[in-house]
Amino acid sequence: MRSLPLTVALFLAAAPAQSADWNGLYFGVHGSQELLQLDAHPGTAGLGLHVGYGLQLGEVVLGVEADADRGAVTTSNVLSPTLYWDNKTNWTGTLRGRLGLAFDSLQVYGTAGMAYRNVTTTLNRFGGIETGTVSTPGLVYGLGADFRILPKLDVRLEALHYDFLGSGIDWITKPGAIPAALSNTSGDTVVRAGLSVRLN
Repeated sequence: MRSLPLTVALFLAAAPAQSADWNGLYFGVHGSQELLQLDAHPGTAGLGLHVGYGLQLGEVVLGVEADADRGAVTTSNVLSPTLYWDNKTNWTGTLRGRLGLAFDSLQVYGTAGMAYRNVTTTLNRFGGIETGTVSTPGLVYGLGADFRILPKLDVRLEALHYDFLGSGIDWITKPGAIPAALSNTSGDTVVRAGLSVRLN
């Protein structure tokens, strides 16, 4: 195990020394983990795909990227032992612009755009179980970095913040029943790590 750090260092040192080309089409996979969500269930992480295109103008890199994540956060909202609900994120997607700066094999970037989320809410109202699913639009913005480890392969790390709009479900099921207006989490912050393959 002592040789692992040395092996990683030698591998990174073997990366191309010349300036990387950030033009063209790329696609990849990434994993995501929720941050700053105190009521999230432990171990709720997402897995997703991304595809994008970059145009390099000197040190500036303009780009556009779309992604979709399956699964992610499940949160609980407990009002009493007999009145509570769970919000489970089924999938999240974004369409974002990117503005980056290239430093040889490293590119740092800011990103912003549109987001979309699909959430299933399960309500336990005094022993009666009800479910509902809603899709909500929103905005997303964040920062990230890509590092070229092989001529056609990048590793990435980014942090994204989502703000969703109108993410609520209203239940009024029976005459005399207590109405429930349940709001899903309107703001999420995630950190993501992934790999991208370049086609240029």
